[in-house]
Amino acid sequence: MNKTYKNFILLFIIVIITLLYFLNKYNNIIHQNQIDILVSNKVEIVQNELTNQKNQALSLAILFSKNQNIINNLEQNRAKELKDELLKLINNIKTYTNQNSIQVQIHTKDLKVFVRSWEDKDSGLNLESFRKGLVKVKETKEPYVSNELGKRFNIKAISPIFNNNDEYIGTIEVIMDYSDLKNRLKYLGIEIIPLLEKKYLDIAQSYKESLTLGDFVVIQQQYDKKLYDFL
Repeated sequence: MNKTYKNFILLFIIVIITLLYFLNKYNNIIHQNQIDILVSNKVEIVQNELTNQKNQALSLAILFSKNQNIINNLEQNRAKELKDELLKLINNIKTYTNQNSIQVQIHTKDLKVFVRSWEDKDSGLNLESFRKGLVKVKETKEPYVSNELGKRFNIKAISPIFNNNDEYIGTIEVIMDYSDLKNRLKYLGIEIIPLLEKKYLDIAQSYKESLTLGDFVVIQQQYDKKLYDFL
């Protein structure tokens, strides 16, 4: 084998190795791009589903705020009758839709608890000091929805209530946790674990005994244990 042929073989090998290197690098870039696109699509799906659930909660809050029985009972200070009306509305929603995590709270015009659908305690409790969403609705007299921190962290949709003379008499709040959202995302092939930073536990006291994950607490009792162990 002459020297020229050996040099040709050596050059050929070098070219092949170089091509394989860049091909592998290119494949890694393509793979990473595919992962980035997949993650981006999943994030967009989660954001869209969260927005949809917030819009549902806001729609219910606005609808309930126009309910004449709710308006009359709040204005006439009839807590029992008002709670009965709320429970009837919630039961109808649970019966005919897939929304199973709805709770409703009514506040007086000075932001004190008047009626809660899920419990009878804390009547008269002033929420103004730590419920920014309520303060915003009181000031603007317009509906508002957010992921808001209270004793729990969840979706809170708030609408002002006006009497027949168009006078502001209080607010109604539709509350949804993330269980319906989690189930909807699971149906779409996405597992989530809703978390809250530990630094907020002084306000969100409902989670003080909850499972922890680093600097966070798990705010849903039902969660994917395999995903939790992986994280």
